[in-house]
Order: sequence, then structure tokens, then C-alpha cells
Amino acid sequence: MLKSRADRAVFIEEGAGKRVLSGFWDLLVKTIALATAIFYLYTALVGQLGPEYHRGIFVLAIVVMIFLLYPATSRSPKDRPSLFDILMVLLTILSVGYWIWEYTDLVYRVGAYLPRDFWFGVIGLIVCLEAGRRVTGWLIPILGGLALLYGLYGNYIPGVFGHRGFTIKRLVEYIYLTSEGLFGVMASVLPSYVLLFLLLGAFLKVSGVGQFFIDVPMSLAGRSTGGPAKVAVVASGLFGSINGSVLANTVSTGSITIPLMKKVGYRPHVAAAVETAASTGGMIMPPIMGAGAFLMVELTGVPYTQIVKVSFIPGILFFLSIFFIVHFEAKRSRIPGIPKAEIPVFKEVIRRGWYLIAPFVILVVLLFSGFSPNYSAFWTIVSVIVVSWFRPETRMGLRQVANSLIDGMMSALTVGSLMGAIGIFIGIVVITAAGLKFSNALIGLSGGNLFLALALVGLAALVLGMGMPITPAYLLLAVLAAPALKTMGADLLAAHLAIFWLSATSNITPPVCLGAYCAAGIANASPWKTAFTAFRFGLILLLMPFLFIFEDHFLLTGLWYQNLWAVVFTTLGVIGYSAWTMRYAFTETTIPEFCLLFAVWIALLWPMWQVEAIGLVLGALFIILHWLRYRNLRRPPEFESGPREKPLGPGKGA
Repeated sequence: MLKSRADRAVFIEEGAGKRVLSGFWDLLVKTIALATAIFYLYTALVGQLGPEYHRGIFVLAIVVMIFLLYPATSRSPKDRPSLFDILMVLLTILSVGYWIWEYTDLVYRVGAYLPRDFWFGVIGLIVCLEAGRRVTGWLIPILGGLALLYGLYGNYIPGVFGHRGFTIKRLVEYIYLTSEGLFGVMASVLPSYVLLFLLLGAFLKVSGVGQFFIDVPMSLAGRSTGGPAKVAVVASGLFGSINGSVLANTVSTGSITIPLMKKVGYRPHVAAAVETAASTGGMIMPPIMGAGAFLMVELTGVPYTQIVKVSFIPGILFFLSIFFIVHFEAKRSRIPGIPKAEIPVFKEVIRRGWYLIAPFVILVVLLFSGFSPNYSAFWTIVSVIVVSWFRPETRMGLRQVANSLIDGMMSALTVGSLMGAIGIFIGIVVITAAGLKFSNALIGLSGGNLFLALALVGLAALVLGMGMPITPAYLLLAVLAAPALKTMGADLLAAHLAIFWLSATSNITPPVCLGAYCAAGIANASPWKTAFTAFRFGLILLLMPFLFIFEDHFLLTGLWYQNLWAVVFTTLGVIGYSAWTMRYAFTETTIPEFCLLFAVWIALLWPMWQVEAIGLVLGALFIILHWLRYRNLRRPPEFESGPREKPLGPGKGA
């Protein structure tokens, strides 16, 4: 049994919580992982096969690997699959294989399905829900089960959310046999885009590129006040930008930065919280942005490059906020930097590893040249292998390449396990028109006020984030709430970006906050303390979505000078917000200064140039008053010795 959620989170990421297989079973799982990874690398290069193969093979491989690797209960064998697991594997092959084999005929007999179609669908729903339960626990499958009950008995629900009700046969056929359910958007997006970048992340760890992205900020910021925390922020931004995985980001950079933060004086849970908050940015920092950007492409029809373009400035500002928060925290706690002797020299780092930035450049150039994300990821992986050969200690041979492919495929199991429950949920939303009902309810509850509606969506994101990871939380809210926000006047892409940022809080919102648990495990800290501290550091995730909706120039939608104005004042507002959050600027803020600073960052972020100008004046006033008080605090007291001299009379002395 796992002793804590932190242990469980680390196990999910590193594989320690899975079975430790050996012999035939170990070879079988690795063969499935390797073959699947090679298959999708091949399709990334030459083009996708039919949807039955592209989606079906991925679902089949993921679910089979889960049943072989994850025990059903705590009493199940830990070194081999049980008979029950083998039975579930056979049922998975039967159900998914039937969907692949019959795909063409199923298309032609829509609405006139055979009895066997229903029974294979029942098997498919059961195995997919069980796979999700084994990896992420009971909550996700329970949500899928509740969605089914809603589809069955909606005719008993009064009011706007009621519907005419559907038979179990109709629901199973719709979820299993159409493109809106088990083999829907998740089964399409994950192998099309996400898997390739998970494979890329696995190659980065082995090739030395990931270490280069840690050494560069270490050499630049390591010696400054709170240096290790600033290194964690910058390294997480660099590594996360081409990885897109919160947990991979936490483990890769946190295993180095968290011990360093503890060494210079950060409390364990604070060190873990800094890494957690910074690693969360890997999901929102272009060009990869985890699964979110690719789901956004599917849901909005907006080109991927446009999503990356409008997300760049917000991503930078997120990391800027975390950077200043850890700076003010370090100044207040008088935490020093890393000793000079332990820091790599910047010139030496660049001299030895300048070529390691080539994969990042290749990725960006290919993406903005119009190539598909999976095609771009393929050639970026090839470039990572090439640059690894520049130094003997990082050189990747066939064994290292194969292991990276296997590791990347293994890292897809967590998000892949959600396909069943999410497919059921989306299928039910579509067939019952629940999305339209939710939109109407949201509009009615907010009185048509866009600001209030977005606040309600944020509240829903916080609630969902307490029970599920980022990707499913975003997908559910995007299906339910984005149409309502668009109806009330929000730009479609801005609405989806706002929902995605709000959903990202799930990484730092207990009880299901795998990033916080993982970092707490590295720091040997309390997972709950880590999560709550990370939530305080990452509150900018709740603030920025309002700018997406109400400050359209912030997303580079206007003329160059309008965009520049919005970016400059937003940057100043974010810095003011960071200082206000920590109640520290040059020194601790007094209560009046704290209140004035609140007015400053609110005004700077307000989407009216007149208010922003007032914020600029108030900001200058705050800096002057605060600096004068800080200078007086630093002024040493006069040292007096001997008897005090008599004051000179009028007109005497100099």
C-alpha cells in the first residue's frame, strides 16, 4: 500500500507504483509500448491511417498495458498479472478489435445496429472505466457512471436539465459506435499530438537537452537572492515549453532545484510549492502546452500556430509572476543564493552546449512553417538524437532510443486512462443536449453578465480541479461553458484559453493535485501544505482569464501600439500583483501601503487606458513613499560618544 498521496503521485510518474514485471510479462509490455510508439512515429511522418486504426490501436495499446501494469486491488499480485487481469486484457482485445474490424460496416448501418454491437459496446464501456479506476482512482469512473444515469433517467429530472430519457441500448450504441464517445476527441487528439510530445520529453531527459535547460538559468540566476527558486522558475519555463507535462517537469527540474532550495534555507513545503507552481506553467507555455492546445484545435477550429501566438505573452507573464513572488519571498526571509563555487559558468555552459538549443529552434520553425504538430515533433525527436551524439556521455544508441520510446509511451498511461470516462461524459452531453442546457443555465444564473459568468466558470473549475487532472477538467468545461461565454460576447478562442487557465489550477488544488504530491515527495514535505502554498503562488491562474476576455489587445488582436500598451501595463500590473501577494517590495509593506498596492495593480490591469494611467500615477506614488520608508529603515543610528554638547545659540556656529 502507498503511504501517502505524494508517494502515489511519484509512483504514477515514475512507474514505482505499477507492477514490477519480469520475464515474459515485462517483455510483452515493453514490446507493446515500443511497437505502438514506432507506429505513431511512422504515421506522424507519412500520414495517419484510417480513424479505426489511428484511434483504435491507441485505445487498445493503452488499456491492455494498464491491465498488465496496474493491479486491480491492493491484494493483487505485484509481480505478474492475475487471471482477472488477463481476462480484462482479452475482453479489451475483443471489444476494441471488434470496433476496428467492423468500422466500415458500422458506418453503413448507423441507426440499424445489430444486437452484437450493443454487447461489444457494453464490454468496451466496462473495460475503459475499469482502466481509468486503476490509474486515477474511483472519482473519474464515478463521474462516467453518473453521466450514464443522467442519460438513462433524465426524464425524471425537472427543470432545464431534464430530457426525454434514453434506453441503455441507445446510450451504449451512441457512446461505443459513434465518434462522440469512447473513440471520440480524446482518442483522436492523444495519438495525433500529445503522444509525440510525450515521446519528445522522454528523449530530452536522456540526450542532455533537459540538463542544458537547467544549467543555463543556474548560471544566470543561481547566485542571486533565493537563486535556486528562480532557477526552478526559469528551468520549468524552458523545459516545460517543449515538454508540456506537469509531472515530467516537476520530476526533471524538481529533483535538482528542490534539494538546492532546501539547502539555502527554504522550508521543504515552500521549496516543493515553488517547483509545483512553476511546473504548472509547462501546460500553458507555448509551443507545446500539453494536451490543451491540441484539444483547443479540435474544439475551436483555430489553427495551432494562432493558439501558440496568442498564448506566448500570457505564458511569459505567468512565469514572471512566479519569479517575482519567489524573489520577494527570498528577500523577506533573507534567503541567499547558491555559492559561486557550485554554479556553472555561463560562458562555459553555452560553449559546451550551445548546439542543444537546435531541437527547440527546429520545432518552432517547423510549427510556424505550417507543418503539423506531430510531423514537427517527429523531426524534433530526430534532431534530439543527432545532438546527443556531440558528446560521448549523452550519445544515444539503439538501446537508449528504444528505452526513451518505451518511457514516453508509459507516460501516456495516466492521461490515456481517462479516455473511457471522458468519452462517456462527452457522449452523454451531446446526445442529451446537456451542453446547451448548461449554457442556458449559466447565462440565466449570471443574468447575462459576462464577468459574473466567467467567475462562475472559475468556481466550477476549482470544484472540478479538486477531483480530476487538467486535461479532463478543461475538456468538460470547454464543452459545457465555452458556448455560453461565446453567446455573451466573448471571443471563442479567448473563452477557451480562459477555461484552460482556470482548469490548470487542478494541479495545485487538493485533493487531486498530482504535481504538488510529486514535488512534496521529492522535498519530503507535507502534500497538503505544498498544495495550499503552491495555490497561493499560482493565483495568477485565476486572474489572467479575465484579461483574456476583457482585454482583447492583450492577446495581440489590435494594432501594434495597442498591443504594446496592453502588454506593458499588464506586465506592470503582474509585478504589482506579485508584490501585493507577498506583502513585500523593498521591505515589508505597511497596511496603508498594502492597500495602495492593491489599488495599483487593479488599476494597471483594468482594461481602460484612463484607469491604467491612474494606476501608473498611484504606482509611482507607492514606489516613492515605500522607498523613502525603506531608506529610513536602512539608515544606521547615529553613534554618540561622550557628553552631549550644548546646542549653539542663535547666530553662533556654522
